Amino acid sequence: MNILALPAGITRFVVADMPPETWANGGGTTRTVAKASGPTHDDWIWRVSVAKIEQSGPFSVFNRTDRQLTLLEGTGLTLETPKATTGLHKPGDSLCFAGDVPVRATLAHGPVDAWNVMWKRGLASCHSTLYIGASGELLELGQSVETIVVVLEGSDVVRLQGDGCEVDLLPGEGIWLNTHISPFQIRSGASGCAVLVTQVKVET
Repeated sequence: MNILALPAGITRFVVADMPPETWANGGGTTRTVAKASGPTHDDWIWRVSVAKIEQSGPFSVFNRTDRQLTLLEGTGLTLETPKATTGLHKPGDSLCFAGDVPVRATLAHGPVDAWNVMWKRGLASCHSTLYIGASGELLELGQSVETIVVVLEGSDVVRLQGDGCEVDLLPGEGIWLNTHISPFQIRSGASGCAVLVTQVKVET
């Protein structure tokens, strides 16, 4: 299995083991990490995935949707929106943009992997933050309705602890904390760590 069940409300995942889905425009693939389903089977309120962008070209348009794209791996890309052109050059570089406006991606030198967070405007809000930890450093995760953590390539083993459990994560692995109440901590390994944390708030 590619997802290992842990105590209630905590799900571990390995990005490489998740099945890829080809984009509608053929420009890449998506591996869905976490999502909240909408009123229909194919709909969602928010979704977190890893996108492999394999060729330059326009992104698909998602009506009434906001997005944040964060570079995970690769030599970078440039995103062109009607308002600006922004380069994502190194892992952790990020851009928020509206999903219902034209966006074109131009690859620098080959495919890239990106942390792709999308949420329906007025129904949820999401934000991804890159945390860099020195050897043995503790990083605090505040309370949130949903929190998704992924360890970036090049990190040492990361220990996630809180709510009575401890989980060790390797690069490319992560945890989905569903409706957690207690704060969690991330302890970096001997050579430090880089983790990406997405926190989700559902509007009421």
